[in-house]
Amino acid sequence: MSGHVIDGWIFVNGRAGRLREGAWTRRVVDDALHAALAEYLLSSHESQVVIDRTCLRCGHAEHGKPRLVSKGRTCVPSFSISHSRSVLVIIVSLEHEVGVDFEARSRLSDEWINHDDFAEAILSPREMRIVAALDEVEGRWARLGLWTRKEAVLKGAGRGIIDDLREVEVAASWSALAEGSPTLVRLGGEKWYVNTVSLRVGGLCSVASRERDSFIRWREVCLLEG
Repeated sequence: MSGHVIDGWIFVNGRAGRLREGAWTRRVVDDALHAALAEYLLSSHESQVVIDRTCLRCGHAEHGKPRLVSKGRTCVPSFSISHSRSVLVIIVSLEHEVGVDFEARSRLSDEWINHDDFAEAILSPREMRIVAALDEVEGRWARLGLWTRKEAVLKGAGRGIIDDLREVEVAASWSALAEGSPTLVRLGGEKWYVNTVSLRVGGLCSVASRERDSFIRWREVCLLEG
């Protein structure tokens, strides 16, 4: 296997019925993170993992990109988290910064994804033309895919939602988006590569990495909320 390996963990809430967004509490997310990150540590004791959310830009203790802090650790993994409905996705890399965004298929019917104001606010002129050339169904998928790509890149860079998302162009054509081809994205002097896949748990997942030739090794874990 060549290229940069990224591990992708899929946690599916095992309860029957549709899960509300707010059910992924900080405790449940952190439990999943400890499980996903434990094997990357020199020690197998999960209690030694400290998750730090301090913003490196402003110093706020809660809204920064989550990162792993572990004393004596020479190679701290980069990871990113995203959840939608009943699915939580975590990606982990030992080599490069990474970012992920996942949106459940059911989000396609949400009003915000189909509103013209949404497209005008986040899509570049070229991305607008891509969406405009599609039929209604493909157009919804394209909007959702473009949104997840922008989120993944910004989360990987630790920037969050910037002022003008239209400047973050993440697809040059519908074929690149539909076929899951990696797309080069330039952000503040940095080069990122973003790819989008459809997960069998039901939804679109975009992964951003500093390395073009990345291979995602997917895993799946059933997580029951305590």
